[in-house]
Amino acid sequence: MSDTLYPDSYQIPAMLISKTPSEPKLSQYLNNGKYIGTVKRDGYWYQLEHTPTGKVYLFSRSKSRKTGELTEKIANVPHIEEWAHNYTRPGTVLIGEIYYPEKTSKDVTKIMGCLSKRAIERQFNTEEYGGPIHYYIHDIIYQNGRELMSHSYGDRLYTLMADFYFRQNDYIEFVEFYKNNLSENLKKVFDNGEEGMVFKKQNGVYIPGKRPPDNFKVKTEETFDCIINGFIEPEKEYTGKEIETWKYWQNDIPVTKAYYNGWKAGIEVAAYNDKGDLVNIGTISSGMTDFWREDMAKCPNNYLGKVVEIQAMSVNKEELTIRHGRLMRIRDDKPAIECTLGSIFNN
Repeated sequence: MSDTLYPDSYQIPAMLISKTPSEPKLSQYLNNGKYIGTVKRDGYWYQLEHTPTGKVYLFSRSKSRKTGELTEKIANVPHIEEWAHNYTRPGTVLIGEIYYPEKTSKDVTKIMGCLSKRAIERQFNTEEYGGPIHYYIHDIIYQNGRELMSHSYGDRLYTLMADFYFRQNDYIEFVEFYKNNLSENLKKVFDNGEEGMVFKKQNGVYIPGKRPPDNFKVKTEETFDCIINGFIEPEKEYTGKEIETWKYWQNDIPVTKAYYNGWKAGIEVAAYNDKGDLVNIGTISSGMTDFWREDMAKCPNNYLGKVVEIQAMSVNKEELTIRHGRLMRIRDDKPAIECTLGSIFNN
């Protein structure tokens, strides 16, 4: 780029990953010996660049509406910048996931979606956010100025491991991957509570901005019915990715859209136990339309006790909780008494 805000940057668009293929294709892909499976973390994609002139950048996949360039966030993570200066050579571009172990992508947003000063305070000056955030690296597309996008994924993965495996630390991790017994290892990954796996053809190349159909992800998703048992009040401070163009402010503080408008942020959901008591199993904010958020604030009694269909990434059968739930629809056709803990957690 000649007029870039980030001199010497590559700013290569992310290669997108397709959804899970339906059976029997999924079984065929996992058993034909042509794929590599990598464990997926619950975070956000980021591209780490050490430019030929020695600058270090960290780009998200989204473009800033203000600048038209990829959003750059290296100032939020000085420990990752230090690692890149010390352990990567100029002309290197790595692809990975910024995430927090034992936390969710929502916690990542609290670090990567705010201004750098606050991001540093949250990571290094408080215990609430879990310390320095992690970078989980799963691909390399430039090595010391050598373009690798046209090389196979198997070769890129070998290069990544050979070059960097012994350079990881407490906050820099390298991809956990499998070449054999993919179906069995996928089950093991789910049993370990991971988000899922990404599968790429061993001979597949890196295609910026495209979604090759033979690269796909598999995540846990379950659908069930439960009952609205309460509401979530909105968080005040906005910490999302669009801070540069955000229009909801109070004084000098960016606030969430729901807080600004006095809406509800989400719902609490529950199901009946064997004694006929309602037991809360989680909260839902994903999938909520603005209409629902506003109408629930105005007319809460129209929703309390309603049956809703929820899609969740997974359920915890021991703690009787759901993970990453999404509201799919409100079901006026189903009586609440049929929403039981057994129907959700005993299947």
